[in-house]
Amino acid sequence: MWEYFGPDLALDFIKGLVAGGASLAFQALAPRTFRALKRLRAHWSARKSARYWLARKPARKSDRSK
Repeated sequence: MWEYFGPDLALDFIKGLVAGGASLAFQALAPRTFRALKRLRAHWSARKSARYWLARKPARKSDRSK
């Protein structure tokens, strides 16, 4: 029984290190990712609305020189 305790413990330790490292990486990168996605969405929305405003015909201005 004891001959299996060492390798299993080592494997569990390595899996824990990998999972812990992945969790820390996710916690560090997630806020940056969300900010980048918000910026991308805002940029895309601004481009879309700019296209709409550019496509509209300009309002006619009355001739004020008369």
